[in-house]
Amino acid sequence: MNTSVAPAQPTSAPPPVPRFSALSWALVIVCGILLPAVTLLVEAVTHMCADIFFDPLPTVGHVFALAAVPFANLASLWTLRRRETARVEAATFAQAFAVGVSGVYTILFVPITPMAAYGVLFWGLGLLPLSPLLSLIAGLRMLLALRAVRRAPARLVVGGLAAGVGLLIALNIPAAATQFLTARPASDAAAARCSQIAWLHHWSTALVEGRAPVR
Repeated sequence: MNTSVAPAQPTSAPPPVPRFSALSWALVIVCGILLPAVTLLVEAVTHMCADIFFDPLPTVGHVFALAAVPFANLASLWTLRRRETARVEAATFAQAFAVGVSGVYTILFVPITPMAAYGVLFWGLGLLPLSPLLSLIAGLRMLLALRAVRRAPARLVVGGLAAGVGLLIALNIPAAATQFLTARPASDAAAARCSQIAWLHHWSTALVEGRAPVR
């Protein structure tokens, strides 16, 4: 009677967590999670940027798009710490979405970035306008860390970036259309006033010169 026992199959070890320095952890936690969340809360309550520069939160959709940035970074951090390889692809897509949103707002804040960097010296007020740039750097760091654990298909990264940028473009279309439609009647009215002024000037000149005005 054969009583030999088949050797146990070796279990696959969980993927190693990418080595983060203390600076990298601080970058992700502070610049990728805390700072975007605080900036969103401050702007939603005080409308500081809207009163001085432009409104970064014109609709509720913009609020949810920006809120996705700290949540995506937090989800990526949780996935890496828990070594949940089954969720790496979902976290990669969400992280790419957050990078796309942060990238768009980084471009929008480019004109005031130098002034914001100078404002950091005064009670750290410049950190709020610098939040998109800092969260973009932190988001890229997390995206690289996720791909180091499990290289997700490139279409997930491209799709996430396109979804983030496309959402902000879609949210701005109604406002742009409304501005165009409201500006059109104003321009038509201005053109009509100029035409009337030119007609009155033509008649007054003709009367002064003593000739019959030509219609």
